[in-house]
Amino acid sequence: MKKIPVYFILPSMSISGVLTFCENLINHISIHSGRYEASILYTGTDAVPDVCSVPVVRLFEGYTTKEQQITSLIKFLNSHEKAVIIPNYMFSMLSAMPFLHSGIMRLFVLHSDEQVYYDSARLMCSYFDSMVCVSRYIESRLISADPYLKAKTGVIPYGIDIPDSMPEKSGQNPINIIYTGRLLEYQKRVSRLAEIVLALDKKTRDYRFVFVGDGSSAPMLKQQLAQQVERGNVLFTGRVGREEINRYLSDADIFVLTSDFEGTPLSLLEAMAYGCVPVVNRIESGIPEVIDNNENGFIIDDCVIDDFVSRVTELQNSRKKLSAMADSAFQKAIRDYSTQVMSTRFLALFDRFFDSPLPETSAPQFSTEPFSFIIPWLYEPKMVGLLKFFERVAIFGCGAAGKATLDFMNELFPGKSVLMIDDNFKGEFWGLDVVTTEAFLSEYEKDVDIVIYGGHQKINPSLTDRMKKPFMRLDNIV
Repeated sequence: MKKIPVYFILPSMSISGVLTFCENLINHISIHSGRYEASILYTGTDAVPDVCSVPVVRLFEGYTTKEQQITSLIKFLNSHEKAVIIPNYMFSMLSAMPFLHSGIMRLFVLHSDEQVYYDSARLMCSYFDSMVCVSRYIESRLISADPYLKAKTGVIPYGIDIPDSMPEKSGQNPINIIYTGRLLEYQKRVSRLAEIVLALDKKTRDYRFVFVGDGSSAPMLKQQLAQQVERGNVLFTGRVGREEINRYLSDADIFVLTSDFEGTPLSLLEAMAYGCVPVVNRIESGIPEVIDNNENGFIIDDCVIDDFVSRVTELQNSRKKLSAMADSAFQKAIRDYSTQVMSTRFLALFDRFFDSPLPETSAPQFSTEPFSFIIPWLYEPKMVGLLKFFERVAIFGCGAAGKATLDFMNELFPGKSVLMIDDNFKGEFWGLDVVTTEAFLSEYEKDVDIVIYGGHQKINPSLTDRMKKPFMRLDNIV
């Protein structure tokens, strides 16, 4: 019997929880399923890293524009009688969903507590057959915003590969601390990890802190911690394969995480499966579901650096407590977060779709660019003609509409200066600085020519009335 292909779209093979999720699920499907075969559908241009452990299909080689890529994706998927497509965070590819025939299961996974996921789910809900949230918090937030989505939404927590038994820890000093993941300031706030090391260094030299991973903030961290690296208290491993990651986790006592937001951190689950006690910042999604504070880990309010250091030194001074909490963390991971449990739930979701009678409908034809299904007024001649006269543009909102508008600007006007405005978004947005509305009005408005908004929501008039520069809703123009 011919197996049904399952495709996970990824634009990047750099370190991420989403990549690990894909690898774990693909490997489990390939071993345990006789009905499905899974692979990554890679849309990027960089070489696939040697450490990648799963099949990779490269579909977009030679296609340089989003329109070409979306069109090729539609044709590729519709060439299958049956298939599953999981777009992950490749939001521009959601424009292909309306054009797929009824034998293609369209599954959207909300990986993170980011507005762009919620906006995408609500904008495109009619074209998804199922939506999966990686935490109960994400599900509750999505459904509270739109109760209609409840019928096709569920929770499947991430799963990780569990070792046969919890690794034996040395029980001796130095205390071994680890961080695994992307070394980025956006979301991960890795500068706080440097602050923790420097604060701990003032209290004790009897520690070892290992950074496993890579990212754009790595040079900054290495510079800040150069003295500790030279002394041997800090190690940067760079990107390493799964076996080496597991070896470092086996040696570690404590795992730290200082993120501003997550879905459910896969790096946290992996650390717990190897008997590391988590000491993590309190965030709304994932953390409260995984960690029972003071039992299988510590949750730090407001990411207070001194509180991180206090918890680390507390565990260093009480090996009995460290051992008990490590065992509790391990038991939680193997009970609730194994790859087998995750894979079984996803396979049941696939089976339910393909075992149900499929409507006999062909794929709809498209006469305009598929982008119009995300933001109907983008790529209209009026829009292109208007924006070509403005060199410095501010985009209001960092949701799905903001991302689609940013993609549009980068595609047609790559040389223009773009600034993002959002009161609820912290850090960078796809490499761009984000400022609040108040900061924009007081400091940045003088440096832009126009403010544009690509979404559907109402904007508070008290904001727009205070702007001196033109503010244009794109849906009103076309």
